[in-house]
Amino acid sequence: MTTYNHGPFILEAISSILNQSYNNFELIIVNDGSSDDTHVKILSVKDPRIKYISQENKGTSSAVNKAYENAKGEYIAFMSGDDISCENRLDVQLEIASDKENTILFSEATFIDETGTELKASSWAANLFKYSNLSQTEIIYRL
Repeated sequence: MTTYNHGPFILEAISSILNQSYNNFELIIVNDGSSDDTHVKILSVKDPRIKYISQENKGTSSAVNKAYENAKGEYIAFMSGDDISCENRLDVQLEIASDKENTILFSEATFIDETGTELKASSWAANLFKYSNLSQTEIIYRL
C-alpha cells in the first residue's frame, strides 16, 4: 500500500486489507512523505502483519518500488491508501493467479467519492476501464 496525504482514508484502507477472508499476508505500507496525519494514523494500527516504511516524497513509482523491494511473498497486490478492497479480494486474486505463470491481474473498480458514495456510471472515473476492444498489450500500456 502506498500513501501520500491519505489521512482521511488510510484507516479504512488498512482495515479493508487486515479484514480479508485470506489472511496469510504481509501488509507493506510506504508513506511517501505525507504532510498530514497519515503517519500517526498508520502507527495507531497494531498488527504484526504490517511493515511500515516512511520516505521523503519521491512520487508513487518510488513508493511502489520501495514496497516491492521489501516484499517477501510470492505474490504482490498493490493498493493506494485511499482505496478500499472487497473482503475477498485476495482470495479471488490468489485463486486466479495460482494456476498461471507470469500473471498480472487487474479488476474492475467501483469508484467512490471522499464520502464513500458510489460515482454514477456517467462519471469519467466509472468509465475509466471499460474498454473491451483492447489487446492485452494495449491494456497493460494504458495502465
